[in-house]
Amino acid sequence: MRILHTADWQIGAHLAFLGEGAAAAREKRFETVATLVDLAVAEAVDCVLVAGDVFDSPDLSEASLRRVLTLLEGLGDVPVVLLPGNHDPSVPGGVWDRALWKHVPSNVLRALTPRELEVREDFAVYPCPVRQKSSRLDPTRWIPKRADGDQRYRVGLAHGALDVLPHRGNFPIGTGRAEEAGLDYLALGDWHTPMVQGRIAYSGSPEPGSFRERDSGHALIVDLPEPGAEPQIEQRRVAALAWQKLVRRIDHEADLGALARALHPLRSELVLDLQVEIGDTQLVAAVEDFVEELRAEAFFLRSDCQALPQRSLDDLGQPLASELDAELLQALHDLENGGSRQNAGALQVDGAALTLEELVEARRQLSLLAQRASDGATR
Repeated sequence: MRILHTADWQIGAHLAFLGEGAAAAREKRFETVATLVDLAVAEAVDCVLVAGDVFDSPDLSEASLRRVLTLLEGLGDVPVVLLPGNHDPSVPGGVWDRALWKHVPSNVLRALTPRELEVREDFAVYPCPVRQKSSRLDPTRWIPKRADGDQRYRVGLAHGALDVLPHRGNFPIGTGRAEEAGLDYLALGDWHTPMVQGRIAYSGSPEPGSFRERDSGHALIVDLPEPGAEPQIEQRRVAALAWQKLVRRIDHEADLGALARALHPLRSELVLDLQVEIGDTQLVAAVEDFVEELRAEAFFLRSDCQALPQRSLDDLGQPLASELDAELLQALHDLENGGSRQNAGALQVDGAALTLEELVEARRQLSLLAQRASDGATR
């Protein structure tokens, strides 16, 4: 049994923080659904499971719903089970209640009630649809235990917060639910980062929706060798856009060149939050030119470039001078008392403590450098 597990498409998401790029980003989500359909066909899956938040709101437009259903026709006879989530709960008059659903192919299944769906004679899905924005109840609590002699594949489909997540109050689900119910696999949505906990997994969102999301942009291919066997799970990247949040320090032209080369292959797909710290003020103009060039080519760019305050040689040298002075005083104190310089806690270079002669020479060289810098500044 092979399953494509996905969730949190959030078709129709506003994405207002992308400004003028928001409408184009919403369009990209339809491209991502098309990629998921192509992946399901290429991987010859037996079923596609969408674990909630298929749509961003129960008020999705009729045109957007029609586009999604048209894309799903590309699955042919492959069953696809669509589950309402907390963004698109099953409510009267909402997106799941439209007349358009009466005309969808028989392989497109709306999971609007918590009941067993026998997708195939040897394969049952236990959907846990959401009917409200929030709840403190476990949506999987209704799933019955495996009956004695039941040799079918049994897979749960739910939208909620696994109890290992940092924020797990809404639709809480225990990590032991798959074993308790005798499920071969429990496909979850709501958490936008892929996560696997034994027989339970989040696919994550196939298209990121913020810079806070880590490693979004995937779907899962789940192989169930036989009922009762451990699932074999692999990620597949499907995102249309590449979201990145980068902080880079530019001290040399080579640093800027390296950044440009790293971003070049992704430019037209890039949604980037870029912070640049400029260590050399002579590079400010070059960095600004690069950022403007990137802004023209990237899908979206939010940038913050700051020139760091320049530090003088005296600023850099003073802490070392103080440390050398302390070491010299300690060495002289040891000699005056008839001992030798102690290594413990002493200033070291390459793992060896400096001798008294080396300390004196290092302090002399530091003083000469400071003097040269002072002479240069007064000319």
